Amino acid sequence: MISAFVTVDGTRAYDLTDEDGLFLIDPDGELPPNRELRVSALGYIPQVVSLDATSTDAIVVTLQPRPILLEGIEAEVGSYQQRLRVRRNGTPLRRRPLAIGLEALNTHWAENVWEMAGSLFGFSFEGYSDYGCAIANIEGSRRVVELLIDDQPVRLADFTLFQPRDFALVEVWRTRGPWILQAYSQDYLNQSTMAGRRPPPLEVMRTLCPTGGEERPIPMSRS
Repeated sequence: MISAFVTVDGTRAYDLTDEDGLFLIDPDGELPPNRELRVSALGYIPQVVSLDATSTDAIVVTLQPRPILLEGIEAEVGSYQQRLRVRRNGTPLRRRPLAIGLEALNTHWAENVWEMAGSLFGFSFEGYSDYGCAIANIEGSRRVVELLIDDQPVRLADFTLFQPRDFALVEVWRTRGPWILQAYSQDYLNQSTMAGRRPPPLEVMRTLCPTGGEERPIPMSRS
């Protein structure tokens, strides 16, 4: 089964099954006891598997179909870019996430996406956190900025290798914790559309930085 959503209870680990129904969970460390694997997909009954009860690394989960009443259901969104738009519009944030489209990316003067986002939203590079994550001066505060390319977290050094025109879409998430810059290539959008892939929820996206952010006022300089 493709695009089933697999999570581990109480962690940020997740995966989407590929075209062969395979998934790989990397918990980034030893799992605490009493954890459960949860698998769900549209049109199927969700399944929960106790990880303590398994004695092998290979876990097979079987989902049973659940009939869906079709009356009144609208046509499902097709392209991955449309699915990303649905996620932006449906995410309860105090300040709406923003999207930079293909036309703006192709015409912007900046040398890389970091500079482009800084020029559009008024932030500048301040240094690195203890975890090596980029910190920016945003509205007078130091804020960690998460960086992702094609739904995968990257370091700033890798992020700045790409020019704006290398991407088809850039999302800017202004959360209470870290800000998030996400860039998507056209090839990735096309492949995700063909595979029927769904964007991971914001709260379970793979990230490199702590969830708490690093919001501190920047001291004023005195002459």
